[in-house]
Amino acid sequence: MIISIDTASDTPIYQQVRDEIIKLIGTKELKSGDELPTVRGLAEDLGINPMTIQKTYNILKNEGFVEIDRRIGVKVAGLKNLKDDNFEENLKKILLEGKARGYSQEELISEVKNLDI
Repeated sequence: MIISIDTASDTPIYQQVRDEIIKLIGTKELKSGDELPTVRGLAEDLGINPMTIQKTYNILKNEGFVEIDRRIGVKVAGLKNLKDDNFEENLKKILLEGKARGYSQEELISEVKNLDI
């Protein structure tokens, strides 16, 4: 599992780590049931505070992407029907911003289809 962070970015590190893990799940590099590194292990690998990784894992748990068991660790949750109203609302905002920037509906659809995901 390769996670990269940019310490010079304005995006908080916990958010960067969260986004990287979501990307790995979305690209199927991480699948349901896969174990994630321990909090300390990942923190050490990235050279960051373990509390940052703990915060990230808790966010991912609250979002339904991972399950945390103190005996087993952190693993990717079953994601078959993971729906989120916030996701749909955020997507709508992004698409409306695209329309406000002058993109047509067809151009937005084309952009989504051309994404390398």
